[in-house]
Amino acid sequence: MANMLLIILKQAAFPRSKIRITICLDDAIVRAYKAKAGGRGYQTLINEALRRGLEADSVKVAIT
Repeated sequence: MANMLLIILKQAAFPRSKIRITICLDDAIVRAYKAKAGGRGYQTLINEALRRGLEADSVKVAIT
């Protein structure tokens, strides 16, 4: 399990492609990211925030 998580984290560092998903987020979250995004895509900002969260998560500690 820990080896698989390490592989996922390494792949996340160098994304090859993106996967289309459907996700429900709070309206306030979406509005805040759209406002913050300006000319960039707000979904890109959400993806980056999720990536930072994953990197900081205790899961990373568990695999090191």
